[in-house]
Amino acid sequence: MSKMTTESFVGELDGGIFEQKLIAALKDAGMKTVQHGKQAKVCLELTFKQIGTSSQVAVMHKLKSDIPTSKGKVIEEDTTETPMYVCAGGELSVFPDNQIDWVGKEMKQEA
Repeated sequence: MSKMTTESFVGELDGGIFEQKLIAALKDAGMKTVQHGKQAKVCLELTFKQIGTSSQVAVMHKLKSDIPTSKGKVIEEDTTETPMYVCAGGELSVFPDNQIDWVGKEMKQEA
């Protein structure tokens, strides 16, 4: 398993959809701030809850944005959840660090 990075973690949330939502919110915040001369706000909230007694956690990810308009602001909130494994050293991934081949046999590399 490769080393966990911010990019890999965010990329795994909601199967990559959350990352797209975050990028869209950031772009919109920047564009509307310049367009209307008013402050925008984008908040990311992560909540972790253990799944049963396993080494998995449910990661609830909430994206909230306050985007200015010409006469006020638009407030959007999006909350989704992704189950993740807590691997060695506390690294988080949608795949366990001890995953075996789906048929239970080692894959042989041919020369």
